Amino acid sequence: SDHSEKENNAKERKDKEEKVKDQAEAEINLEKEVEKAKTEEKEMEQVEKDKTAKKKAEQEKAEAQRKMEEELIKAEAERKEKAENERKKKEEFNKTQAEIKKKEEQEKLEAERKTKEAIEKAESERRAEVEKAEAERTRKEKLEKVAEEKRKKEEQEKAEDERKRKEELE
Repeated sequence: SDHSEKENNAKERKDKEEKVKDQAEAEINLEKEVEKAKTEEKEMEQVEKDKTAKKKAEQEKAEAQRKMEEELIKAEAERKEKAENERKKKEEFNKTQAEIKKKEEQEKLEAERKTKEAIEKAESERRAEVEKAEAERTRKEKLEKVAEEKRKKEEQEKAEDERKRKEELE
């Protein structure tokens, strides 16, 4: 009976040891599972983080691209506006130059016209003077001719009178 009890005890002890050993193994396995799960979770989180980071990077890249395109459009618009302003300025300048040239041309023509008129007036006045002088000379000549004829006539009459008187005396 005593031997049987010892065997029982030994068996119980052995069972207990087995149980403890199994328990320990189960705990170790559980810890390993927990570690594995944690690692997988961390990996998943990293994958998510990577995805998020990639998405963010893509968004930032797209935003940068959009901003760059906006800047290009803005720069192009500014360039066009500047070119348009330059064109307008040049057009205005050319218009002003043309107006100045036209005005100068008109003034030149006006000056030429006035000069021509002044010359024509001077020539006309000179002609009038010449005609007046000519008329005066002609008048004097006529007067002189008349006076000469009168003198001759008087001399003739005098000579005739003288002759008649002589005849009468003879």
